[in-house]
Amino acid sequence: MKISKIILCFLLVLTLKTNHAQTCLLHYHSIDIVIGAEAGVVHLAAKDSDERPFDILNSRDNAETIKSNLRAGLNYNYALNERLVLKTGVHYFNPGYKAKKLNGLNEEEQSQLKSVGLLDNAEGIQYTYHFLEIPSVLRYITTRQGCMSYIEAGISSNIYLQSRITQDSNKAIHFKDNINKVNLAANLAVGGEFYLFEETLAFIQLATRYQLQPITNDDIDERIVSLGIQSGVRLAF
Repeated sequence: MKISKIILCFLLVLTLKTNHAQTCLLHYHSIDIVIGAEAGVVHLAAKDSDERPFDILNSRDNAETIKSNLRAGLNYNYALNERLVLKTGVHYFNPGYKAKKLNGLNEEEQSQLKSVGLLDNAEGIQYTYHFLEIPSVLRYITTRQGCMSYIEAGISSNIYLQSRITQDSNKAIHFKDNINKVNLAANLAVGGEFYLFEETLAFIQLATRYQLQPITNDDIDERIVSLGIQSGVRLAF
């Protein structure tokens, strides 16, 4: 499903739930079970005027396209008052990009690719980064009537786990890339939640993330940018 259709579905659900008459209660503690789908790219820019990074940059810009990824995890929410909620947790997500060809590989990576036959026909490649995210977010609740709509803003610490290059379903390598161990990202979201039962709520939100720092120390400035839909169940206690 295209991202525009996902956004339209999100807005429709939010509008319908806002018309519900129930007033949401204040719960000081809650835990979320979250799952989501995102579409993202790796934004590229040169750090200096050296000719070689610009050559690689142009090659990657022409070859790389948007990749979709999944997100899953748990949140802990603490209500400061009726309007403000602090949120943290841990999420797994796997952003990256699709490419027409391979770029910027070192000798070890090339050797691994040859061992599984990837370099024999290096087209239709999918490059994936695996991260754990720890968000630190402040939620502002705009209304408590019907659907409890809200806006979220904050930062997250993204802990790098490993990378993966795949071609078809039977060819893949996993390896540690030259990625910074911890990367910071800015988070922004709008969403709403509604009651399923007395202390169980469902929520859905539209969220975007932007990397605040380059994910590598290489000559090319790489930053992950994503937009997606997240939903789940909120258990109050």
